[in-house]
Amino acid sequence: MAKPDSALSTTKRRHLQWEAMLAIVLVVSLIAGRMLSPLFLSSANISNMLADFTEIALIALPMTLIIVAAEIDLSVASVLGASSGLMGVL
Repeated sequence: MAKPDSALSTTKRRHLQWEAMLAIVLVVSLIAGRMLSPLFLSSANISNMLADFTEIALIALPMTLIIVAAEIDLSVASVLGASSGLMGVL
C-alpha cells in the first residue's frame, strides 16, 4: 500500500509537469507568433489585446468567483445583457 506522502508527491510532480508543459507551449507560441509577424509582440498589439481582454475578464472573473463560492449557475450571456442595458441607461 502506498504511503500518503508518496501519493501527494506524485500529485505535485504531475502538476509541476503540467505547468511546465503549459509554460513551454506558451513560449513556443510567442516565438512562433513573433517569427510569423514582426508586429505580434509590438506595444500597440499588446495594448489592443489587453483592451479586448478587459471586457471578458470583467465578466468572467466575478462569474467564476460566484460559481465557485456559492455554487450558483448564472448565465454569462444574461449577465452581459443586463449589465450592457444598465450601462446604456446610466
